[in-house]
Amino acid sequence: MAGWGSTTSDLVLRLAHDARARRFVESRTVSHDVVRRYVAGESLSSALDVTGELLVRGRRVSVTHLAVDPLDRADARERRKRLRKLARRLDQAGYTSDGRVDISLRLG
Repeated sequence: MAGWGSTTSDLVLRLAHDARARRFVESRTVSHDVVRRYVAGESLSSALDVTGELLVRGRRVSVTHLAVDPLDRADARERRKRLRKLARRLDQAGYTSDGRVDISLRLG
């Protein structure tokens, strides 16, 4: 069974990089509604906007940077840079002072 999970992960990663697969998933109404509910957008500014809207509505927010695991040290450094920028921008916006926002990290 251990090989099954690895194979599934490989398939998901290949599909994530396939432009046709992405267009297929994004164009479907059901998947679009699910994605819209859980994905704030593709940019840091859209994540901050949605975080602010949710906080105003009294919600708690967990922000996760969705990306494939880094393949080498350069990828890992770039991810660390993006996560630090996310944390800094959340703090600058005043979203971290009351503990209602966290950053979820995948240790890859």
